Parts: sequence; structure tokens; C-alpha cells
Amino acid sequence: MHRRRLTAIGVAAVFMVVAASSALAGSSSATEPRPGLALFEGKVIDLSRGWGEARACVVFDADRVAECFRDTATLHARETEVAADVSILASCSTPLRLFANTGYGGSELDIYTRGVWQNLSTWGFDNQLSSYKVGACGVHLAENANGGGSWYPGNTSAGAQASSMLSGWDNRVSSVYLQ
Repeated sequence: MHRRRLTAIGVAAVFMVVAASSALAGSSSATEPRPGLALFEGKVIDLSRGWGEARACVVFDADRVAECFRDTATLHARETEVAADVSILASCSTPLRLFANTGYGGSELDIYTRGVWQNLSTWGFDNQLSSYKVGACGVHLAENANGGGSWYPGNTSAGAQASSMLSGWDNRVSSVYLQ
């Protein structure tokens, strides 16, 4: 219970920082989180500028700030904790897991958001994908932003996984779409 309260306080602090920075920048909407921001150990980081000490991040939905962790065990524990959240049900019930190295290694970015192209540059993961695990929702992987260019020809249906990308596709994906 104490951990949930601290997490809620941390998320509230992130929204306050986002609102303040949006207001200072003259944004018309000071309450919307800016894509690419994440909460990491109580601090806000901009994933589009680098992950720093974070090694595992999750994007639950477009209306929440992403969350990052030092390791995948903590990431997966957080995902289990949040799984009961009703807003997650509007997203995919299990994430698309993206890995920076072959064999499901290196940094991990998990995405739950459905129905919108996610540009990986927003999350500091552009052209870094080397292996993946598809969750409960089929996906599309595209070589350019916003689904542009060629789409990955390998299996990306629900439950599919690849410990390495097909020839010519390692570190080539720039956007993803969960169906």
C-alpha cells in the first residue's frame, strides 16, 4: 500500500512538472503529458534524449507518463501491479516487448497502446530493435515514422516472437502499431 501511495505521488509530481514546463513553453494545453517523458526513480526523464541508467521502460497508454526501471524484473512486477487497472484494458492486455539486442537482451521497451502508430524515436528506441515478443494483440513494425516505408515481413501476429530480426531488418524499425 505504501508503494502504491509513493507511485501515485510520483506520477502526480510528473504531471505537475509537465504542466509547468508546458505553461512555460506557452503550450495551449498545460495538462497533457508530453510524449517521451518517463518517470524513473522519482525523476522525470526525456526518453527521446536518452535512457540514462534506465534499462527497461513501459508505455501503458497515451494518457500516462511512461515508467522506467533499472531492470526488467522490476518492470515486469510493475506491469503485473498495474494489470488490474481498467484503463489498461482499453489497451492490449499484454504488451509488445521490444529488445535492443538479439536473444531478447539489452534494453527493453514494452508498449500496450493500441490503435495509434508509436514512433520509437519518442521513446529513445528508434532503429534499435533486434528482437521482439508480441503480446495478445498483433502488431505492425514499420521502417519509418508513422508507419511509413516498408513493413516488417516476419510474423507479427499475436503471440509471435523473434529472437532476431529477418535479414536487413536489424536496427531498422522506427514505428510500431498494436492492432
